[in-house]
Amino acid sequence: KLSADKGVSFDFANNAKLKESGFAVDGKRVNGFVTQNGITINIDSNNALNSVVGHEITHVLEGTELYTELQKAVKEYATAKGVYDTKLTELTELYKGIKDVNVENELTSDLVGEYLFTDADFVKNLSVTKPNVFQKIYNEIKYLLKVATAGSKEARQLEKVKKTFEENGHKISQEVL
Repeated sequence: KLSADKGVSFDFANNAKLKESGFAVDGKRVNGFVTQNGITINIDSNNALNSVVGHEITHVLEGTELYTELQKAVKEYATAKGVYDTKLTELTELYKGIKDVNVENELTSDLVGEYLFTDADFVKNLSVTKPNVFQKIYNEIKYLLKVATAGSKEARQLEKVKKTFEENGHKISQEVL
């Protein structure tokens, strides 16, 4: 359903397939990757859903002013946490030799997925500094929750993210609407 609604092709791989395709990184778990053919998700990853959500949200916003705002907010937040440069270096190495990959956009996608699921401070910061971006992401989370299989691990994870947004943005969402 997600593929049909969004016009994005999803493929699934395990760690062995990632290694065969050259996307494995020694000592690191790769959640997935993007090519011209679509998004490949590592089914062996505990963070596969984060990867899908991060990429979907950035795809929804790419090419808009909201994407520029999101990318700036993510970069500032990750830099303040001291992880941006390291993660950028890691992704640059991972995508070395692959044509037409914007590594900074890939990093934004990865960090969005990670922070939405693990960092309530990021969500709160986004609600205050970028309320329009916050609302757009919240709407996308609600959509993804609707297409997730009821009662599944993914649905439970998305429900937690939705709750984090509701706890941190109830005032914002009324102002934006």
